[in-house]
Amino acid sequence: SIAQREAQVLHALQSVAGSTTTKVYHPVPRLHSAFEEDSCFCLVIDLCGPPVTSLLSRDAAPPSDGEVGPSGISLHAIRQVALGLIGALLLLDTCGIIHGDIKPENILLAETATKDEAADVRVKVVDFGNAFPLREVEQYMEDEDGDGPPTGWEVQTLAYRAPEVLFGMPFGTAIDMWSVGIVLLELWLGKPVLLSSSPQGTVCHLCAVFGPPPGAFRKGSAYRTYADGEGRLTEEVLQAGRQNGLSSEYPQLRFSCDDQAQESKGGRFWQMDPQ
Repeated sequence: SIAQREAQVLHALQSVAGSTTTKVYHPVPRLHSAFEEDSCFCLVIDLCGPPVTSLLSRDAAPPSDGEVGPSGISLHAIRQVALGLIGALLLLDTCGIIHGDIKPENILLAETATKDEAADVRVKVVDFGNAFPLREVEQYMEDEDGDGPPTGWEVQTLAYRAPEVLFGMPFGTAIDMWSVGIVLLELWLGKPVLLSSSPQGTVCHLCAVFGPPPGAFRKGSAYRTYADGEGRLTEEVLQAGRQNGLSSEYPQLRFSCDDQAQESKGGRFWQMDPQ
């Protein structure tokens, strides 16, 4: 079952992170016990707080040496969130596990987090029900019909789906890092970045924000669903983008990097590299 899979993943991560009785902060909840009740497999894990998006509604002064983004969240707080998320990814990578569904709803504030945004913000990554070992990726891809799905692999929530997944290319643990990057950018901006109701719309958003995908993505099984041989988006993709409020001229909407500070916050952080 999904719950049993989650228990196995938590146990593996826990073994790497250290003893279950330690007081050291870990970026994933500790599994205290598991039991079956009325045919339901139940997990007892650390008590966590609300989703990380609750920071968006906080009315707190930023640290004196911090910078505040359009969302009102300080750069200090976002750095603290990033630190916890990267710690979780390190645990996953050490265990050879892909989370496969990193998104704001699956990033919770630790129970000890305070309401003072100037204090350290600690987060825990939850919901490992969709996680799977890296060794299963090849089998997962072989199980798909034909040469690959026409709109990419069915992994990750659409708004946080990595380019290699969208374009039907081989993928690994790096897809979780892409999701983390999108989450951090959304916390800074205070709004969704790649929100769409279809893979076509997501690809249009992707190109609008980050520019056209590199030529290596043309090897993906789903590439021709989204673009022609010269890298131009298909009319279907552009239409999907227009339905989600994007202009048909996606190059005009690429993420702006007018100065070094702005570039460090977004422009250089995300690079579509299938390797």
